[in-house]
Amino acid sequence: MQVKNGSLVRFKGVLPSSWQAKLLAGLKPEALEALQKGSGGGLEEVTEEEDWDKHLKMTEELGLPLVVDFGGKFCKPCKAIKPFVVELSNEFTLCKFLYVDVDELSEVALDRYGVVALPTFKVFKWGKECATLTGVEGDELKQKLRD
Repeated sequence: MQVKNGSLVRFKGVLPSSWQAKLLAGLKPEALEALQKGSGGGLEEVTEEEDWDKHLKMTEELGLPLVVDFGGKFCKPCKAIKPFVVELSNEFTLCKFLYVDVDELSEVALDRYGVVALPTFKVFKWGKECATLTGVEGDELKQKLRD
């Protein structure tokens, strides 16, 4: 999502635009303000299932996209791409970027989302998973976010 000339650009491909307009119109003023403000950038590590559920609920209620980097401390490609993900989080501030260590939070990574290859990136909009990228290079991830 981007802000152009002060107005929100709607999400494509997740919900019909008429539904999105109704969802946005139904938001409380403080929720709409939070959505327009975005995350402010940065990559946040999620270590508790309860925190994961909180972030997923936030995207369901506000529509703020979540970009989730599922990785592992043992994974060399994960370590290599992490600085690039931090850069992206500072560029795409109207998305919330999360990092989930698959060993620390396997009940989310494996049990809920079937993450078995690393790094895996998943994008959630309006509480729904809408894209998955596995083993990608930084430029490919950036292009997917623009789409």
